[in-house]
Amino acid sequence: MSMYNPPHSGRILKEDILPELNISITEAATQLGVSRVALSRVINGKAAISAEMAIRLEAPQLYHYCLLKYTYYRTLWLWILFKAYHANLDRQRSPCKPLSDY
Repeated sequence: MSMYNPPHSGRILKEDILPELNISITEAATQLGVSRVALSRVINGKAAISAEMAIRLEAPQLYHYCLLKYTYYRTLWLWILFKAYHANLDRQRSPCKPLSDY
């Protein structure tokens, strides 16, 4: 069973927003009033979008970014629990003979 892996919030910026606006990371960072390194870390998935960054991106989008972040981490946590549960089941199973062997 494959896990649904939602995209990092920065990936949306990188693949959808910046190309649509036709601007580089450096230019976007300048317009947002943040360092190029900080924006680059978010875009490349190395850092999360903070509340301050979300406000700088656009205040009405704050809820959307928080929801994306919550969904990403919740899905990741549920997947970890699922894998741990099944790993535990595999350790607890004992080999049983089929009924036809009795």
